[in-house]
Amino acid sequence: MNDYIKLSDVIKVADERDFYVHLSCWNKYDHPLDIFLKDENEYKCWQEWKGNQKDGKIVKEKFPRRDLIMSFAQVYHEGNDIHLFTGIYKIVKRLNDKYEVQKLDIFQSLVGRLKVKHKRKGQASAFLFENIVDEMLVHEIMQERLKCRVFNGYGKINLKFTELETIIKKDVRDWKLKLDNLQGVYLLIDGSNNKMYVGSACGEYGIWQRWSNYVYSYSGGNKGLDALHKQVGENHFRKHFRFILLEYFTDKTDKNYIIDRENFWKEVLNTRTFGYNKN
Repeated sequence: MNDYIKLSDVIKVADERDFYVHLSCWNKYDHPLDIFLKDENEYKCWQEWKGNQKDGKIVKEKFPRRDLIMSFAQVYHEGNDIHLFTGIYKIVKRLNDKYEVQKLDIFQSLVGRLKVKHKRKGQASAFLFENIVDEMLVHEIMQERLKCRVFNGYGKINLKFTELETIIKKDVRDWKLKLDNLQGVYLLIDGSNNKMYVGSACGEYGIWQRWSNYVYSYSGGNKGLDALHKQVGENHFRKHFRFILLEYFTDKTDKNYIIDRENFWKEVLNTRTFGYNKN
């Protein structure tokens, strides 16, 4: 006897032939999961995209025949085959270059909680529900709605700016408890040119407070990053920067020791010469 649960066992619809399944994934610029966790209204745009255009016309329409969309966002940090249920949308108007959609209230209790496992074949992201319904298996139904990437250990902290922004601005309890009284040495990487910045949180400042400064000011008050911010603007930080925790210590660790470790990493990574450190 099979011990797996199909998506159709949890989300029961009158006629599968009314729906498209949309498995939204990275578009070379953004991950839809990040957008969904940050702002559901902004995420709606992922359902309104009608298709690539050429000479002002849609080359291939994404949802050509049906008006109901069962939407999922790829949980990219758990693998390419895991997708989070993000809601049911209805196309209310078909314009020349886009759709206008409305989110429906049905299955709302599963939004942000239900994860399914399905291996996409090829690059397509829109499917007729009846064609893949038997292949979509329930991976997990979480007790609480997903707010951000799940904390899975200090040694695995490697966050995009937008992920950290969501964690800080939503005041996610699990992350705050882990980082609030934590001291440490961290690394910022600018993915556009691979330049790095090494910093530390010690004394009266924990990692949570120190990284909050970056979320709200982008430069964190550092000379090299402040100059970059003035030159390229905040979108550069949101698009390209990542936060990595190199070393972590309790709030009892001597401040001078942490500063010594910060200087060690600056020397090892040569961030004063080839990065953004100015001291």
